[in-house]
Amino acid sequence: MNKIISIVRLVLGIFTMIAAISILAAIIYFFQDYELNITLNTIIDDYTIVFMFLSLIVFVTISIFLFKLYFKNRKIEKK
Repeated sequence: MNKIISIVRLVLGIFTMIAAISILAAIIYFFQDYELNITLNTIIDDYTIVFMFLSLIVFVTISIFLFKLYFKNRKIEKK
């Protein structure tokens, strides 16, 4: 059961890392087109960018926490 939990943590860590990379790509895309305000025919305001930065921080934190738990558990299993 403990091995299944560690594998689930690894998989969740990978998925949250992918989500963080996707949010970072969207932020870069919005900043690239921020001056022209023609991204997807919408106006990107500062609140959208701030919310995306906050979600990026949350996903990166969760991903780091899950990877830390996985590698800590794996280190304990080797002993």
